[in-house]
Amino acid sequence: MQTVLAAAPAPLAAQDIARTFRGKRAATVRPVLDALAAIGQARRLEDGRYAA
Repeated sequence: MQTVLAAAPAPLAAQDIARTFRGKRAATVRPVLDALAAIGQARRLEDGRYAA
């Protein structure tokens, strides 16, 4: 998921990131994104979107 964020030209919502993975939903992607944010591999913006 960090690769998807890094390649994105703008911040993405969890549902946008989930669409890049077959069979994934925002609810299953969001905890991973939050973990990436916690270790400094992503940033969670105030509006809920994520950026690299």
